[in-house]
This record gives sequence, C-alpha cells and structure tokens, in this order.
Amino acid sequence: ISKPSTWYFFPNSIANGKPTYPRPTTAILGEELLFKFIKNSNTINHFTKYAFKKKANVAVVTFAYEASSKYFNSLVDSLNNQSVSNFEVVIFNDNAKESIRYFEKLKVKYQIFDLLKDTPTGIRFQGFKILKKLNYDIYIFQDCDDELSKSRVKDVSLMAQKYKLVVNDLDLIDHFSNVYELKIWQSRFAFKSTFSYNDILNYNFVGLGNTTIHKSLFDFFPSRPKGDIPALDWYIFFSVL
Repeated sequence: ISKPSTWYFFPNSIANGKPTYPRPTTAILGEELLFKFIKNSNTINHFTKYAFKKKANVAVVTFAYEASSKYFNSLVDSLNNQSVSNFEVVIFNDNAKESIRYFEKLKVKYQIFDLLKDTPTGIRFQGFKILKKLNYDIYIFQDCDDELSKSRVKDVSLMAQKYKLVVNDLDLIDHFSNVYELKIWQSRFAFKSTFSYNDILNYNFVGLGNTTIHKSLFDFFPSRPKGDIPALDWYIFFSVL
C-alpha cells in the first residue's frame, strides 16, 4: 500500500475551550483494509447490556483519566444526543476511579479497557494496539473533557467512508456550552484544499481530539518512542503525513 496523501476542508465545524465541542467537519483521505479481532489478554474488557443485531463499524474513542472526570457527564450527554445511534464507544480507562461509572449512562454499546499504568504516551500506544485489533472501520477520536456537536458522528462517518483522515475545526465554548469563538483553525491560517506535513510544522491542528481515521491508517502510525512526548498527536500525524 502506498502512503496516502491528505486533504482537508473546514466548513461548519466546532470544538470547545473546556469542555471543547468538535462540530462536524473536515479533512480527508481514502482506502481501507480489514483487521481481525484479536483478544488482548493484558486488558480487562467490560461490555454493557446493550446488544445490536448488526455490529456497528464506527467507534468513538476516548481516553478517560480522573483529572477530567468532571466533564464525563457532559461528554456522555453529547454522545447520547447524537443524531444517529449506529455507532459504539471505546473508552480507555487511564486510572479513572469511580468516575468511570458515568459511562454506564451511555445509550449505545460501549467497551471499557482498563489500561496498565504508564506514561501519557505509553497509555495512547496501548490504546492504539487494541484499536488495530478491534473490528471497526472508522475511529472517531474524542477528548474526554470535550463535547461532540449533535451531528459529528453522522457527518464524519460519512466522510470517512471515502477519506482516510477527517479533521474537525473547533469552536470554543464555555462551561455552559456557549460558543465564544468560531472555527479557531480557519482563522489562524489561509484556507487550503489540501495539506501535508509542512502545514502542521507551525500549526498542530490535527490532534487526537478532533480527528477521525480509517483503521488502515494505523499501518502508517510510528512505533512507540522511547520516553514521553509532550505533543504526541503532532508526532503521530506528522509521521502519517
């Protein structure tokens, strides 16, 4: 498989300040591969009572840690209020304690993986290893202290059926979910129809909180580096691009 080229556009998007609010939108790439599910014995896998006749091929992915637990409830609400319900949620538990039970309020099927204690970089790479083995086609990355706009799952899922990488622009919102700044990335650099690694040298706009990928992109993820990396998403997507 040849290394893909990347595209993006920033129409009607959103995200937030704290919590953030990624609205539907953006970027691009195409083609797909199949991976077989392989059980990872190093994790504890929890399943809910919710059952689907047909397994969804779209998963929203978040890494939950205790320091952001006060935002879990608003994240769950935004997931429950999505305009579609044919998706599932994968939660990586990074030492969140009783607060992880907030996710029991989800109305869609979900899985919680309790990760081994590690650095922030190590935690993410543990998660990536598991995601590569799960049977989903599309992964929507979502920060646990952010919210999703109502149509984010629907819109990015449709785009990701054609393109490998979809990137949301962000609107900033306050603690009451009031928007106070629109499309923060579009206002910081000139709108372009395509982008490459050169474009993220100065602007880290492709992050693990506002991207959606086809599982085949994991083939281009770098190996886990030695030590911790302050801007892990920058490192990953610079390598992918």
